[in-house]
Amino acid sequence: MSEESCNRANHFWLKMAEIYGRRFTSDMGDVPNGQWLALFSRLNSKEITRGFTRMLTDKRFLDWPPCVIRFDSLCKPIAEDMGLPDNETAYQMAAGNHPNKHKAIAWTLQNTGAASWAMKNSVEKISRPLFTEAYQKHAVDWLADGNIIPEIRSDNPSEFRREKTQADRDAHANFMREFS
Repeated sequence: MSEESCNRANHFWLKMAEIYGRRFTSDMGDVPNGQWLALFSRLNSKEITRGFTRMLTDKRFLDWPPCVIRFDSLCKPIAEDMGLPDNETAYQMAAGNHPNKHKAIAWTLQNTGAASWAMKNSVEKISRPLFTEAYQKHAVDWLADGNIIPEIRSDNPSEFRREKTQADRDAHANFMREFS
Protein backbone atom coordinates (compact mmCIF):
# COMPACT_ATOMS: atom_id res chain seq x y z
CA MET A 1 0.00 0.00 0.00
CA SER A 2 1.31 3.43 -0.89
CA GLU A 3 2.05 6.10 1.66
CA GLU A 4 -0.52 8.35 -0.05
CA SER A 5 -3.27 5.71 0.41
CA CYS A 6 -2.33 5.34 4.07
CA ASN A 7 -2.45 9.10 4.56
CA ARG A 8 -5.89 9.33 2.90
CA ALA A 9 -7.21 6.52 5.11
CA ASN A 10 -5.82 8.10 8.27
CA HIS A 11 -7.21 11.53 7.33
CA PHE A 12 -10.61 9.93 6.68
CA TRP A 13 -10.43 8.15 10.06
CA LEU A 14 -9.74 11.44 11.85
CA LYS A 15 -12.70 13.08 10.08
CA MET A 16 -14.95 10.20 11.10
CA ALA A 17 -13.81 10.55 14.72
CA GLU A 18 -14.59 14.28 14.56
CA ILE A 19 -18.05 13.67 13.14
CA TYR A 20 -19.15 10.65 15.18
CA GLY A 21 -17.15 11.30 18.33
CA ARG A 22 -15.27 9.09 20.74
CA ARG A 23 -17.79 6.29 20.29
CA PHE A 24 -16.44 5.84 16.75
CA THR A 25 -12.83 5.26 17.79
CA SER A 26 -13.82 3.11 20.76
CA ASP A 27 -15.87 0.82 18.46
CA MET A 28 -13.76 1.03 15.30
CA GLY A 29 -10.27 1.61 16.70
CA ASP A 30 -7.87 4.50 16.57
CA VAL A 31 -6.56 3.57 13.12
CA PRO A 32 -8.26 2.06 10.04
CA ASN A 33 -8.27 -1.73 9.86
CA GLY A 34 -7.07 -3.81 6.91
CA GLN A 35 -10.39 -3.69 5.04
CA TRP A 36 -10.49 0.10 5.14
CA LEU A 37 -6.83 0.34 4.13
CA ALA A 38 -7.46 -2.00 1.18
CA LEU A 39 -10.43 0.12 0.11
CA PHE A 40 -8.42 3.35 0.27
CA SER A 41 -5.63 1.77 -1.77
CA ARG A 42 -8.17 1.14 -4.60
CA LEU A 43 -9.89 4.52 -4.47
CA ASN A 44 -8.61 7.84 -5.77
CA SER A 45 -9.14 11.19 -4.03
CA LYS A 46 -12.13 12.11 -6.21
CA GLU A 47 -13.93 8.87 -5.35
CA ILE A 48 -13.24 9.27 -1.64
CA THR A 49 -14.56 12.84 -1.72
CA ARG A 50 -17.69 11.66 -3.58
CA GLY A 51 -18.31 8.93 -0.99
CA PHE A 52 -17.67 11.24 1.95
CA THR A 53 -20.00 13.93 0.58
CA ARG A 54 -22.75 11.39 -0.06
CA MET A 55 -22.29 9.96 3.43
CA LEU A 56 -22.71 13.41 4.99
CA THR A 57 -25.94 14.08 3.07
CA ASP A 58 -27.48 10.61 3.48
CA LYS A 59 -29.93 10.42 6.39
CA ARG A 60 -29.08 6.76 6.98
CA PHE A 61 -25.70 7.85 8.33
CA LEU A 62 -26.80 10.57 10.74
CA ASP A 63 -26.02 8.49 13.82
CA TRP A 64 -23.45 5.98 12.60
CA PRO A 65 -21.12 5.75 9.58
CA PRO A 66 -21.45 3.23 6.78
CA CYS A 67 -19.57 -0.06 6.83
CA VAL A 68 -16.65 -0.47 4.44
CA ILE A 69 -18.82 -2.12 1.76
CA ARG A 70 -21.47 0.59 1.92
CA PHE A 71 -18.83 3.34 1.80
CA ASP A 72 -17.30 1.69 -1.27
CA SER A 73 -20.68 1.87 -3.03
CA LEU A 74 -21.08 5.53 -2.00
CA CYS A 75 -17.79 6.29 -3.77
CA LYS A 76 -18.84 4.83 -7.13
CA PRO A 77 -20.15 7.20 -9.77
CA ILE A 78 -23.86 7.13 -10.49
CA ALA A 79 -25.66 8.07 -13.67
CA GLU A 80 -26.64 11.53 -12.46
CA ASP A 81 -22.96 12.34 -11.77
CA MET A 82 -22.24 11.76 -15.45
CA GLY A 83 -25.21 13.75 -16.76
CA LEU A 84 -27.07 10.57 -17.71
CA PRO A 85 -30.67 9.60 -17.00
CA ASP A 86 -31.19 8.05 -13.56
CA ASN A 87 -31.50 4.26 -13.36
CA GLU A 88 -35.32 4.27 -13.37
CA THR A 89 -35.62 6.55 -16.40
CA ALA A 90 -32.87 4.63 -18.19
CA TYR A 91 -34.66 1.34 -17.55
CA GLN A 92 -37.93 2.76 -18.89
CA MET A 93 -36.10 3.96 -22.01
CA ALA A 94 -34.51 0.54 -22.52
CA ALA A 95 -37.84 -1.23 -22.05
CA GLY A 96 -39.47 1.06 -24.62
CA ASN A 97 -41.78 2.78 -22.12
CA HIS A 98 -40.32 6.24 -22.68
CA PRO A 99 -40.82 8.35 -25.85
CA ASN A 100 -37.14 9.32 -26.09
CA LYS A 101 -34.03 7.20 -25.81
CA HIS A 102 -30.72 8.64 -24.62
CA LYS A 103 -27.73 7.48 -26.65
CA ALA A 104 -26.22 5.98 -23.48
CA ILE A 105 -29.17 3.57 -23.33
CA ALA A 106 -28.68 2.56 -26.97
CA TRP A 107 -24.94 2.17 -26.29
CA THR A 108 -25.66 -0.05 -23.29
CA LEU A 109 -28.07 -2.24 -25.24
CA GLN A 110 -25.67 -2.50 -28.16
CA ASN A 111 -22.80 -3.58 -25.89
CA THR A 112 -24.79 -6.24 -24.07
CA GLY A 113 -25.27 -8.26 -27.24
CA ALA A 114 -27.76 -11.12 -26.93
CA ALA A 115 -28.49 -10.19 -23.31
CA SER A 116 -30.27 -7.06 -24.57
CA TRP A 117 -33.05 -9.31 -25.89
CA ALA A 118 -33.51 -10.74 -22.40
CA MET A 119 -33.54 -7.23 -20.96
CA LYS A 120 -36.28 -6.11 -23.35
CA ASN A 121 -38.40 -9.26 -23.31
CA SER A 122 -38.13 -10.75 -19.82
CA VAL A 123 -40.25 -9.97 -16.81
CA GLU A 124 -39.13 -6.92 -14.87
CA LYS A 125 -37.79 -9.02 -12.01
CA ILE A 126 -35.17 -10.40 -14.43
CA SER A 127 -34.71 -7.53 -16.85
CA ARG A 128 -34.26 -4.67 -14.37
CA PRO A 129 -31.17 -6.07 -12.56
CA LEU A 130 -29.65 -7.14 -15.90
CA PHE A 131 -30.10 -3.68 -17.35
CA THR A 132 -29.00 -1.81 -14.22
CA GLU A 133 -25.74 -3.77 -14.05
CA ALA A 134 -25.09 -3.31 -17.78
CA TYR A 135 -25.95 0.42 -17.61
CA GLN A 136 -23.47 0.92 -14.77
CA LYS A 137 -20.75 -0.94 -16.66
CA HIS A 138 -21.30 0.28 -20.22
CA ALA A 139 -22.47 3.86 -19.66
CA VAL A 140 -21.74 5.20 -16.17
CA ASP A 141 -18.32 3.58 -15.60
CA TRP A 142 -17.41 4.18 -19.27
CA LEU A 143 -17.99 7.92 -18.87
CA ALA A 144 -16.38 8.00 -15.44
CA ASP A 145 -13.20 6.62 -17.02
CA GLY A 146 -13.07 9.69 -19.27
CA ASN A 147 -14.52 8.12 -22.42
CA ILE A 148 -17.37 9.49 -24.50
CA ILE A 149 -20.39 7.59 -25.71
CA PRO A 150 -20.31 7.45 -29.50
CA GLU A 151 -23.28 8.08 -31.73
CA ILE A 152 -25.07 4.85 -32.55
CA ARG A 153 -25.53 4.14 -36.23
CA SER A 154 -27.40 1.23 -37.73
CA ASP A 155 -25.13 -1.53 -39.03
CA ASN A 156 -27.72 -2.34 -41.68
CA PRO A 157 -29.06 0.88 -43.14
CA SER A 158 -31.94 0.42 -45.54
CA GLU A 159 -32.05 2.28 -48.83
CA PHE A 160 -35.83 2.57 -48.34
CA ARG A 161 -35.74 4.00 -44.84
CA ARG A 162 -34.07 7.28 -44.04
CA GLU A 163 -32.41 8.12 -40.71
CA LYS A 164 -34.81 9.61 -38.17
CA THR A 165 -34.36 13.29 -37.40
CA GLN A 166 -35.16 15.08 -34.18
CA ALA A 167 -38.28 16.45 -35.90
CA ASP A 168 -39.39 12.85 -36.60
CA ARG A 169 -38.85 11.91 -32.96
CA ASP A 170 -40.75 14.99 -31.75
CA ALA A 171 -43.66 14.25 -34.10
CA HIS A 172 -43.77 10.67 -32.88
CA ALA A 173 -43.72 11.78 -29.22
CA ASN A 174 -46.57 14.24 -29.90
CA PHE A 175 -48.57 11.54 -31.66
CA MET A 176 -48.08 9.14 -28.73
CA ARG A 177 -49.16 11.81 -26.20
CA GLU A 178 -52.29 12.57 -28.22
CA PHE A 179 -52.98 8.89 -28.75
CA SER A 180 -52.83 8.10 -25.04
